Amino acid sequence: MGRGKIELAVGKAYGGDQSWWGKGSQGERYGCGVVAGANVLWHLGHGEGRASLLPAPGKGKQAYMLLADSLWREVMPWTGWTPQHWTGRKTDPRSPAVKGGLGVPGVGRLEKGMLAYGRKRGVPLRVERMDNRSSLEEAKAFLDRHLDLGRLPCLLTWAGAPRFSWHWVCITDMGKAPEGALEISTWGRRESIPDFRRQWEGKGPLDKRFLAVFYTSLMQSTES
Repeated sequence: MGRGKIELAVGKAYGGDQSWWGKGSQGERYGCGVVAGANVLWHLGHGEGRASLLPAPGKGKQAYMLLADSLWREVMPWTGWTPQHWTGRKTDPRSPAVKGGLGVPGVGRLEKGMLAYGRKRGVPLRVERMDNRSSLEEAKAFLDRHLDLGRLPCLLTWAGAPRFSWHWVCITDMGKAPEGALEISTWGRRESIPDFRRQWEGKGPLDKRFLAVFYTSLMQSTES
């Protein structure tokens, strides 16, 4: 641990918190993918000097929620089984949650929204992705490379995980031990996944894991 490159302070919180949309809201129930994406944009804006990605100045909750609301409109999580909710039309993260939503169940929906958001703000974004058809060693090398470059990987875990099933988190650091302990941001807190091996490897049909890293072309140029 200890790379120390990830800027995720939102006031006293460590990254965004989907409960900020309100108790029982669509955002609280289905907003983890949007929060993960907003955390990446927050880090790029404050930690990498890409301030044009941020709708408002400041490092507090109000500025963060303006960003999260803007990104929600691009990502449009699936928030229920009625036609208007399923198609992503007229969804509001502060309205009462409808049962049966899926949120952002895969990288594709988040990627489409993130890239659209970047284009509108004049900052083209790139994405690299991986899922758990790749080996643990490949996943750890993927994380090491991006974390060393100061990038913020997002992890989506479906079923069968010891922690945070059906949930998006942001990975802010990874230990060097074989089990690869992860430091993460979720619900506005610094949490840990002690054993990345158990989190990554799954045998059931719904034991899927996805990694996605979004970055700017400016950051890409530092790699060469």
